[in-house]
Amino acid sequence: MDETTILTVLPPASRDDAVAALFEAQFEHLVGLARQLVDQRAEAEEIVSEAFVKLYLAMGRLRDPAKASAYLRTTTLNLCRSRLR
Repeated sequence: MDETTILTVLPPASRDDAVAALFEAQFEHLVGLARQLVDQRAEAEEIVSEAFVKLYLAMGRLRDPAKASAYLRTTTLNLCRSRLR
């Protein structure tokens, strides 16, 4: 199953597991993305973790849950930019 569609195929009660699976599949990639903007790996990991919290809180408001990966990338980049200010 493609991680970008994982939130759409599972019932709401299973979305915790879906977010966990998405975390497993995307975390390192997103940390690498964040590391391009921030120097420390620990800071990049913190930013990505915050992006996942934001995804979890926004799940009910996402227009297209299949775009969860795009939401995470955008949120990660925005959080990095905020840290750099």
